[in-house]
Amino acid sequence: LDPRRQRAIRPGIHRVRIGKAMSSATTIIAMTMKGKTETMTSFIVVPAGAEIGAMLISQDEIDAGYRTFASQWNPILDAFAKHSVKFALEVHPTEIAFDVASAENALNALGGHPAFGFNYDPSHFVYQNVDYVLFIRKFADRIFHVHMKDAYRSPHPTEGGVFGGHLNFGDPRRAWDFRSLGRGSVDFEEIIRALNDIGYWGPLSVEWEDGKMDREHGAAESCAFVKRLDFAPSALAFDAAFASDEPTKDIQGYVERA
Repeated sequence: LDPRRQRAIRPGIHRVRIGKAMSSATTIIAMTMKGKTETMTSFIVVPAGAEIGAMLISQDEIDAGYRTFASQWNPILDAFAKHSVKFALEVHPTEIAFDVASAENALNALGGHPAFGFNYDPSHFVYQNVDYVLFIRKFADRIFHVHMKDAYRSPHPTEGGVFGGHLNFGDPRRAWDFRSLGRGSVDFEEIIRALNDIGYWGPLSVEWEDGKMDREHGAAESCAFVKRLDFAPSALAFDAAFASDEPTKDIQGYVERA
């Protein structure tokens, strides 16, 4: 790597050293802001070197971007692994991974590095029309952390489309907006069931955003929503419970989610 790129790698390596020294952290959640893009506007990715308006970029340029991403991030991830810390990328528009397909490409570019995984946030998938439950099942061993965050996606055409129309959050002309948990379009019931299926027992971290609601009210109702929604999976196959003489005894010993 040239000296400029070497300098770009150092902050990522220092981050894991500092994080480990200051706490017993096993996962660090962040964004890369690296890879195949350089110029970004609000929730719209403009490829480096692309002609504005045409937005043209070749497959060779995309592939080169993934190689650059790997060359910069594999050394950082090696440092994470050395300290037994995992890196959880928040899958998000403007990131190297922003949906199922791009997340798979990013993981493949890194050669499946064991320290690399994802911070799962369904709010960034629902307005893109991405299958956010499939994401959980497809990357079952790479879900390192979960953000519980909701977003509303209009079922009808709007003045501002999926790219936002340069409209502020909260503008009723938008096609989508972040909302307090349970008040948007995300099906959290299916998310909890999928997380249980893959054996995820990490935190369910409430990330709250709703420009039209008092934040303290929203925080309280969102925490209550998650506590009410979450449940432990069955320790038995359904039919097996009926074959036991002591069915209630057989389903004891569940692990409470962090």
